[in-house]
Amino acid sequence: VTEAWVAAALASLAASRDLSKVRLCDDCRECWLVSIRPNMDRFCSDKCRDHFHTHSDAYRKRKAANQKEYREKLKAGIASGANFK
Repeated sequence: VTEAWVAAALASLAASRDLSKVRLCDDCRECWLVSIRPNMDRFCSDKCRDHFHTHSDAYRKRKAANQKEYREKLKAGIASGANFK
């Protein structure tokens, strides 16, 4: 891919009012991607998506709440997939 090809592609996207579909990865901020779905395609790879989510405060709070609920169910003997032999 040459610079001229990229410039032509960007001009074409701008002319068709689709330039907003081109964006940087929300995690690494190095890779460019074409996002067909406005709020869905935000990451260049699964690695970037996992890194972004595992380092967010919302993820940590949700994970802590899930683990607390799991441990409470485990104590009560009703954890899903629990095997009490």
